Amino acid sequence: MKTEIFTKIENATITIIKSRSQGILVRNQIILTAAHCVNYRLKGEMVLPPQNYFIEEIKTQFGNLKVSPLCIELTKDIAALGTVDDPELYDDLERFNEFCSNTLPIKICRNKLEADKRYKIFIYSHEKKWISGYAKLYFPESPMLLLEVDKPIKKGASGSGVINEKGEIIGIVSWTGEKDLISGASRPLLALPVWMCRNIYRH
Repeated sequence: MKTEIFTKIENATITIIKSRSQGILVRNQIILTAAHCVNYRLKGEMVLPPQNYFIEEIKTQFGNLKVSPLCIELTKDIAALGTVDDPELYDDLERFNEFCSNTLPIKICRNKLEADKRYKIFIYSHEKKWISGYAKLYFPESPMLLLEVDKPIKKGASGSGVINEKGEIIGIVSWTGEKDLISGASRPLLALPVWMCRNIYRH
């Protein structure tokens, strides 16, 4: 990939402070991460936590900001974070809006992926290093990707964007294999609820 694409992805990558995990900014001021990176003890499939009770702090290129979960899909291990909705946190809302205004969001790949085909991928890890490898589907329309990488994805890289050669997100790192070169990722447009996918793409 070209250097400017790498820089764009690095700028759009955030750290979730409590869990020391990653996330990535996509359209309409939404950050995608893995559900297990969000600091809740929840059961069930998909939840809409009351935003004024659950706040996450993130580290960005513009400093630390507060965000709220918009939805958490536990079974497919993906979550969407957005602006806080609390009058007392107005300054945090303004800072988050500023971060989004000054950061180019990363596009989500909408192309269909073929089963058993290997796709070249790149992951920007929590160690601020790029990891390359391949992603593969084992059956059509699977909400999960299997990742084969050139070096182990360590704990802390969960929630990172899995990027294709066009600089688009094809997955969000879900589980890592520190002792081997196999990991897994959720596919945003198949793992997120339909209403959230529409929210990401609305104008």
